[in-house]
Amino acid sequence: MHTAEPKRILLVEDDADSAEAMALLLQMQGYAVSRAANGREALERLNLEPQTSLIILDLYMPEMDGRTFLRIMREDPRFQTIPVIVVSAWAAASPAGVTAVMPKPVNVGLLLATVERVLPNK
Repeated sequence: MHTAEPKRILLVEDDADSAEAMALLLQMQGYAVSRAANGREALERLNLEPQTSLIILDLYMPEMDGRTFLRIMREDPRFQTIPVIVVSAWAAASPAGVTAVMPKPVNVGLLLATVERVLPNK
């Protein structure tokens, strides 16, 4: 019997402590997690891992912010259907085309519930 691969989440967050905490939490739930510190790194990661199931995206980052990343990502047919959860201190300013929005600081229960809702049956 073939065991399904864990669903892959790309975590795009420039705050190392936040990224580490969220990645650990998601890994403990059985997800495979890749990390990127800005939009440019996230685009590189997506090209290396096109099977990404979900993106958790901060909006305000150096080099390439979340809005620019989202616009470029959505222009690529391979990535247009990947759900995106925006995690931002400025959640009210969230761009169109995202699946869910969560405020910072991240509420652990809300993060897990949102991921489960967006990626059922991991």
